Amino acid sequence: MTSFAWVSGLGLMCTALGCAFGMSIEEFAETPTCARLGAWARSCAACLDNDGDACLAVAEAHRSGRQDARIGERTAELFAGYACDAGNGQGCLLAGAALARDERAYVYGGAMQRRFGETCEIARLACERGHQGQCVAAAECSLDTVDRERAIGLLGNLCADGSARACTLAGDHAGSPATAAAMYGRGCELGAAEACVGVAAAEQLGLGVDRDVEDARVKFTHACGTAPTFAACHAVAGYLPASWLGRARLGAGYASTGLPAPDTGRLADLRGELEELDRTAVAGFCLGDDGRARDVKMLQSWGDERVDGVILDAVRGGRFGEQAGVEHRCWWVPYRVNYR
Repeated sequence: MTSFAWVSGLGLMCTALGCAFGMSIEEFAETPTCARLGAWARSCAACLDNDGDACLAVAEAHRSGRQDARIGERTAELFAGYACDAGNGQGCLLAGAALARDERAYVYGGAMQRRFGETCEIARLACERGHQGQCVAAAECSLDTVDRERAIGLLGNLCADGSARACTLAGDHAGSPATAAAMYGRGCELGAAEACVGVAAAEQLGLGVDRDVEDARVKFTHACGTAPTFAACHAVAGYLPASWLGRARLGAGYASTGLPAPDTGRLADLRGELEELDRTAVAGFCLGDDGRARDVKMLQSWGDERVDGVILDAVRGGRFGEQAGVEHRCWWVPYRVNYR
């Protein structure tokens, strides 16, 4: 089955650290050779020696495209699982989120789900005893449950009490642009680079705050220089995450819009040659007033020009809705194509 980031059909074909992972710093690499992970090679090697913090570092790097790491959703999931196996609580939270997206994210999903539950229970008990960091973890555990609204409220309170991570999460899940901007702004003051990107995006788009393109550029540049991620550094180049496009359209009085899906038939025709590969590509594009994409390009190749071509054609053929009144026009979107 071929699948994409929003319809994920995963099948991890191993149960131990020695398994092959999909995404790496080299476009065609599919074997678990740490040397292929560039700046993260040493952390990878430490991870394989059961260092949970090192596993988490690799997972976070590939989740956000930090430093020279490619955005690799599958690699991030796998190393989060390794971190959890090694007893790292944040790794278990990331693995739990992966399972919430797709219950087949891990072959040993039942064991991983139990570890996630144990981590959340420990966090809840520690929070009751006054440990702020564990309260953030406990709230994060509840973001995909019926207690979501209570968790978001708790994150807001923890943000006010000085937790930078809580501010970032509260901004991500805020119910209004003004609240999101306030949470991101507080997180940025507390030193969270992701929160600085969030408040800069709000300023770039004029969502919840006065539009201030120059200050947004300063914040993006600072975030890219101090904790380089794909979102921060491509924002410096003029591309914002397409996840903000819906917010921008809502702010301009339009309904949100979906993202174009690649032609599954064309992708399926490549399956025999690309069996077992699971990678994430990133396309960049700008929009005209009529919502048609122009200047479409690959910002991160999937690793095969034919797959890239299918993705580019999907974006070129997409209709993103009227853009008059939407101040920012250039965006990037990840496409996960899975042949596992």
